[in-house]
Amino acid sequence: MTIDASRNTVTFRLGSDRTLTAEVPARAADGIRRAWRTVADEHDARPETVTAIDCRWQPSVMDTRYLELTFDDVDVTYAFARPAVDGWDAALADATRALEDAPHQALQHPTAPRPAAEAATSGDHPGELLPVVHSMSLPAGRELWDTVPAFAVVDTALFATLARITTTPDGMLAAESVGWDEISGQDEFLSMAKDAALRLMAGLDMETVTSDGEIALVRIRHDEQVAGSAIVLANLHGTILERYGWDAQIVAIPYPNELMIVPADSPAMDQLRALVRNAEARSATFRPTLIRLTATGREILLEGGAEPEPTEDPATDPAVNVVNFHRGTDDVHSALMTARDDHAVRRAWAQVVERDGVRAGQVTAVAAHWEPSAADKEFIAETFGDVQHFFIMGRPDENGWDEAYETARRLNKEVQRQRIEEELANASQGILESTRDAAVLPVLRSTSLPSSDWIKETRPSWPVVGDAIYATLARVALTPRGTVGMGHILHSQVTDDEDFQRQAADAVAAVLDGLVLEATDELGAADEPGGDTTCRVTRRDGLLAAGAICLPDFHERICAITGWPELVIAITCPDHMYLARPGTPAADTLRTMVAESAVEDRELRPTLLRCTADGFELLLESAL
Repeated sequence: MTIDASRNTVTFRLGSDRTLTAEVPARAADGIRRAWRTVADEHDARPETVTAIDCRWQPSVMDTRYLELTFDDVDVTYAFARPAVDGWDAALADATRALEDAPHQALQHPTAPRPAAEAATSGDHPGELLPVVHSMSLPAGRELWDTVPAFAVVDTALFATLARITTTPDGMLAAESVGWDEISGQDEFLSMAKDAALRLMAGLDMETVTSDGEIALVRIRHDEQVAGSAIVLANLHGTILERYGWDAQIVAIPYPNELMIVPADSPAMDQLRALVRNAEARSATFRPTLIRLTATGREILLEGGAEPEPTEDPATDPAVNVVNFHRGTDDVHSALMTARDDHAVRRAWAQVVERDGVRAGQVTAVAAHWEPSAADKEFIAETFGDVQHFFIMGRPDENGWDEAYETARRLNKEVQRQRIEEELANASQGILESTRDAAVLPVLRSTSLPSSDWIKETRPSWPVVGDAIYATLARVALTPRGTVGMGHILHSQVTDDEDFQRQAADAVAAVLDGLVLEATDELGAADEPGGDTTCRVTRRDGLLAAGAICLPDFHERICAITGWPELVIAITCPDHMYLARPGTPAADTLRTMVAESAVEDRELRPTLLRCTADGFELLLESAL
C-alpha cells in the first residue's frame, strides 16, 4: 500500500471523544482554513468547541494567522515541518518514507495507560502482535476497553487492542491481548501499535470483483485472518480513493477476518448492508459492522449480529438501556443498548433507521432509561435539533455503576409492582379492550411534505389527487388507552404489484365500514343567508375517514346523497372531512378553515379539494 504524503490530513478534536477530519493538498497555504470549512459545513461545528488540532504538515504563515483569529488558544501539532517553496519534492519523498515506516495516524487517540508500580517488561511472548478490532456495544467489548490498553477507531464505538495471534493445536486462531502490565507508558504503547500496524499492512492483500468491466468491490484479506483490522489504518480511504477513484466508500466488516469496500453510490451497498445485518456475531467482543468512510471521517451505519443479551428481563435489568424515539404521541421506535455505552443513543438511532426507516425530522422526543452521556447529548442536539429528551436514571461516574445498578433494580421492581396492580384494577373494571385484528386502511399523504421522498422509498403508494396527494397502507387500531396505533405496510410486505393492488383495494373498501355522512352546523356557515349545508364525513371508530376519497365512486356516492353535482372538500385531519357545495358561504368557510389551520399531522397538510365527475383538483394547502 502506498501512502500519499502530498495530502495534508487535518484533524480537529472536539472534547475527548470526537474528532472531525479532512484532507487538503499539502502545499496549500490555506489548507487548514479549507479543512475547517469542510468539516464545519458538513457537521455544523463551531470553532469554540475545538480543543486541539493535529496536522500532517506544519501550518503555513497564512494558516498560522488564521488559527490565531479563529480558534481560542488551541494546541496545534504536526508531524512534518513545512519546507521552502522549492523544497517540496524532497520533503514529500522523505515524508512518504517516514509514513510507510511508521503510519502513526493509523492510531487514533490511544487510551492513557494506567500507572504501574514499576516499569513493566513484556518478556517473551509467542505470536505475531497485530491490532484486533472490537465493538463497544457488546458487554464483553466494554469490559475489554476497561481492562486492557486500547485505541479508538470510530469514535469509541469501534476500538482496537493489540493482540498476539497464535494458532492452536487444532488449527484455530487465538488472540492474547497486550495487558497494562506489559507497557511502561504511552510512548511504548504507541511504538508497539505502530509496529503492529506495519505488520498488518505487510500481510494485507487486495482482491477486486468486477461487474460489466468495472471494479465493483474490493475485498481485503490477511494471512493471520484479521483483515477487518485494516479499518484502523488512517490511509485506508486515501488508498482506495487513489486506486479506484471512490470518494465516499462503504466498508463492511461482517467478521474479524473479512473486510469489503464498495463505492457509496453502488447498488452493491444494499448487499453489504444485508450481509452485515444478517451476519452472526462469531466473537463475544465484535459485532458485524457497516461503516461509511470519507475524507472527512468515519461513521458507523449499522451493527449486525445478536443484540447484547440481558441477564434479566429487559424491563427490569439495569444493565439494559431502553432508548425510545417518539414520532408524535403514540408512534414509538425502540432499541435495547447497554447502559454503560457512551454512544447508546447514536447506535440505537442507527438501528431504528435501518429497521424502521424513520428520519430525524420526524422525531419529536428522545427518551432513555439512563441519562445520555455528554457525547450522546451532543449527538441528540446535532441530529434532532431542539427536541425534548428524557431519562429516568441519572448517569453515574465510571466508578459508580454498581451502586447505580442496585438503585435502578429497586426502582424497577417497584414500578413493575405498581404496573401490575394498575392492570389488574383496569381488568376488573372492564376498561381494557379485548384484542382484535387491526383494519388495513389507506393513509393520505401530502407530496409537498419533506418526508414524502423517504415515504415513497420505503412504502408502496399510489396517487390520489394528481401529484399532490398520494396514499399508503397501514394497519390501524385503537390501543387500550384509546389512542391510535398504526403499523405501516412496507415494500417488503408486498410480493408484487398485483399483491399491492389487491391489498389497496381491500383497504379502500374497508373505509366504508362504519362510514357516516351527516349534516352539521358546527362551522356556522348554514346560519348565514344562502349559506347552504355543510356535511361531515367520519367513521364510527373515529379512524381515517378522509381515506374515503380513495373510493373509485366517491363522487357518485356523495352526490347521490347530497344532490350536489360538485363538491368542495376540506381535510384538516385524516380522521374526518367536511363537504360543501361550491360557490356558497359554507365553501368559503371551509377555505378559510384550511388556510388558517396549522400542520399538526405528519402525513397530511390541511387541504382543500374540488371534486367533480372528472376527478379531484387541489385548491389549497395550508402553509408549512
